[in-house]
Amino acid sequence: MKETEAHKRHKLEKEEKLKSVKSGKNVFHLYYFSGMISPTNLVEYENSITEIGREFSSFDKSGEIYNSVTTFTLDVCFIISQITVQSIIINSINSGT
Repeated sequence: MKETEAHKRHKLEKEEKLKSVKSGKNVFHLYYFSGMISPTNLVEYENSITEIGREFSSFDKSGEIYNSVTTFTLDVCFIISQITVQSIIINSINSGT
């Protein structure tokens, strides 16, 4: 199957976007859709996680293409409220100290 120019361009944009994603045992990672979590909340999450000596990484999945005939990955998506995310972070902080 031949890739279109639009697909190639999107693939390169996604690869560039993924370069900012951190990895490792020390990292709390959050995939999210823009509009559901504000940039201010992301900064708050990062500050809270940094306080316990961990790193925070996030990736906005908005606008990403996930259906493909050539690639199959199993993704599970939980839609949770901002309050729930904050509670998870607070509980992680409390259990880490």
